[in-house]
Amino acid sequence: MGAADITGELLKEGTTSLSASALAESAARMGSTLSVSSGADETSLDMDVLSEYGPDAVKLLADVLQHPLLPESELARLKTNLLRRSQWPSHSRTNRIGSLPEADVRGSSVRFDAADGRDRQQDDNRRREEVLRRQLRAARAHLYVAGKFDVATVKKAIEAGFSGWAKGPQRLRMCRSRRRSGCWT
Repeated sequence: MGAADITGELLKEGTTSLSASALAESAARMGSTLSVSSGADETSLDMDVLSEYGPDAVKLLADVLQHPLLPESELARLKTNLLRRSQWPSHSRTNRIGSLPEADVRGSSVRFDAADGRDRQQDDNRRREEVLRRQLRAARAHLYVAGKFDVATVKKAIEAGFSGWAKGPQRLRMCRSRRRSGCWT
């Protein structure tokens, strides 16, 4: 559980123009929910909607990615939820075997609510800001629209919604050789 996980959870807490409940209601009106998954090397936002709601879903995703509210008031609740979820047992044998060591590591290395809470809080804030500033940017993003839909209408929504998104740094590339410059190893 790290800065990307918490930032991912905070993305669902609203935007500068929509509260968390308004965000959830907007998705629900389209017959969907906003799903955010975060990991060490990627964050994914997903919505499954009927084709007539494609442009509205694009607009909602653009708002979440470019104008997240990130309310500090929700941090304690979200951290507790993430910690609780990391300790839940998996239901299948395969998942249980794969997740127990990870859960043990997470449980022993959780940095939240430490004795030096003020310094830790500033460090957590800095890491979340870094995730937003460097990771969740246009140069590192891919937008996939699948299914049957009006291509022209959805393309127009994408251009309108994402044209002003800060480009940010290029995504990291993995290379075979450690000697090649510009590669992440």
